[in-house]
Amino acid sequence: MLFPPSLSTAVLERSFRSSNGEIGVLPADTEAFLAACEADQIEVLGWELWLVDHLFDPESGVPKQADGVWCGLIPTLEYDLPAVIAGEGDARLTRTDIAALNLNAVVKPQWLRYARFNFTLDL
Repeated sequence: MLFPPSLSTAVLERSFRSSNGEIGVLPADTEAFLAACEADQIEVLGWELWLVDHLFDPESGVPKQADGVWCGLIPTLEYDLPAVIAGEGDARLTRTDIAALNLNAVVKPQWLRYARFNFTLDL
């Protein structure tokens, strides 16, 4: 199990699922995910932003289309090189970090539709 049991089916259906079962939830679904973790007493250890259905291409320096996989190197507005966007902490701190993260001001616009949050859980 790589997500809380009480997470709604609707959130799961909208989420990206990697080959190992991890999920990447839409930014709009992060609160539902964290609330389900709290309800199920599952400790959150941190989070990472993914670009889904993409794989980093070292030759071009940007992600390329690759169905079913994810990329953790995010093209940002601030840096020429892609960055890992992640944080550590429990559900409360994760909620605060994500709320403070303005994806529109950080991630290059063409990548926003592929952005998903993945959470590290203590299962």
